[in-house]
Amino acid sequence: MIEQERKKLEEHPYNYISVGISTDGKGQGTYGVPWSSTACAFNMRLPHVFLTPEDLADSEIMELLGEYEVIGCYVYTELEDYSVLSQFTQLQDIQIFCGKNLKDLSFMKDMKEWFMLYIEDATLEDISSAFDKGEEGFSIHSYCLGFVNCRIKDTSPIKESGLRLSELVVHSKVEDMIYEQWKNIPAGHRSLHILRDDA
Repeated sequence: MIEQERKKLEEHPYNYISVGISTDGKGQGTYGVPWSSTACAFNMRLPHVFLTPEDLADSEIMELLGEYEVIGCYVYTELEDYSVLSQFTQLQDIQIFCGKNLKDLSFMKDMKEWFMLYIEDATLEDISSAFDKGEEGFSIHSYCLGFVNCRIKDTSPIKESGLRLSELVVHSKVEDMIYEQWKNIPAGHRSLHILRDDA
């Protein structure tokens, strides 16, 4: 972990924290906002500190993180195994920008607090783990859901969960996935777009 980021972690003044994961452990200069609503944008849990993928296997760093409630995770690099994120059970905002190795959302099965989920470039065989909160159900949060350039085999777990979305963002190169898979998913605001190869 970069010394500057470690100092931020050790001196963080709150009992909650958000993390970013990048190849070199350095922070991002700016952050994209995928949501249209100002209220939703304000609810984003932007990173306070940055880690490298290797830091997630460092017991000392994970022990330091364990002193906080980790409520946001922004992943800016490909991970070999996304199950490592399952350690952060209190996550509210999850954004994965390099999801080519992501095949399912099983890492979310014990995450009962999330209300923002944004994923790029993943091929997801099974998404049911994210949309089954058991007896707890979904809270009154304004839920935001985004899938950009993703292939999802079955979106029915979203509808079956009874989840009401504040925002739904789906951008895909596969036209059928836009109109057939998502047209019956209820959302206050939806952004459904076809991605062109030259875009």
